[in-house]
Amino acid sequence: SSLANGIARWLHQDTGLDDQMAPAPAGHAAKTAETKCLEVPFGQFGFAFIDTPHFASVSDDNEQHFQALLSRGIPDGTRRADFSGSANLLKDPPQAAILVVDLMQWRDQRKEVERYLRKVADHFHSAAAGKVSFPYVVAATHRDAFLSECQGERPMRELEQAVSSLRECALTEHVYTITSYKKKAAWSLEVNDQISELLCALVTFAKNQDTALQVNRERLWCIGGLGAALAVVVALVAVSGK
Repeated sequence: SSLANGIARWLHQDTGLDDQMAPAPAGHAAKTAETKCLEVPFGQFGFAFIDTPHFASVSDDNEQHFQALLSRGIPDGTRRADFSGSANLLKDPPQAAILVVDLMQWRDQRKEVERYLRKVADHFHSAAAGKVSFPYVVAATHRDAFLSECQGERPMRELEQAVSSLRECALTEHVYTITSYKKKAAWSLEVNDQISELLCALVTFAKNQDTALQVNRERLWCIGGLGAALAVVVALVAVSGK
């Protein structure tokens, strides 16, 4: 939610913009309980950011819910436990994903975070039952707090090392360090550049990868099956008419 609010302010070029989604207070656990779509116009185009409930882990219990999120459209207001049952064959899945990682959590729980990222990356690369490689980028948040609390003499070097580690375990070069703009926050040239690069990569990947490939095939199978059923019904009616 905080990231979506910050990107919305960046797209509007207005840090005075009110929160569009309700974020949890800093230091608290994620509070998003259900999917919520935030549409942000941008010139002749626009973005639709879907805030989803946090997956603290991708265990056997919720792997199917995570895959459902990547495979088909999920109605707004759906809770994580209902993802699999609510996935809509008539609605396309999202076109790309932003995987959000807290740099402070990576610093304090590095092994656990890296294990989690490897697991999630595997799911992105085998979405829709292994038929689709789902495009994604990584937003490493709390850049400002990470830099300010670095103990070494070269904080930027430590940030670069963190990015290198995240790239390796998330299986992507596209890792961007961001501080989510709060209301009336001062602009940062470095953060502006990172958000710009993140969105450019996201749009490019979404354009070049059809995440609805498998669901479109399933729709064709359903239409074909329906046509065959109708043909049988028509034949039976014709026979009985004789």
